[in-house]
Amino acid sequence: MGAGHDAVAAELAGRLRADGHLTARVDLLDILPPGAGRGLRAAYRTALRHCPGTACRSTSWTVRKRRSVRRTSW
Repeated sequence: MGAGHDAVAAELAGRLRADGHLTARVDLLDILPPGAGRGLRAAYRTALRHCPGTACRSTSWTVRKRRSVRRTSW
C-alpha cells in the first residue's frame, strides 16, 4: 500500500536478526492472486473516505493486543 509499511518491516526484521532470529519479509500483495491488490487498495481508500475512524480503531486494537505479547530486548 505504501513504502512506510516496507520501512517498518525492514526495521523490525533487522532488529529480530540482530537478536539472533531468522527473518523473511513477504509482501501480502505479492502472494495474492493478480488484481487482488487493486481491490484492497480501493477498499482501503473507500474505508478512509467514508469512515476514517476505522483506521484509528484498528490501530488502537493492535496496540492493545501487542501489550500482551512477550517483550524482546529491543
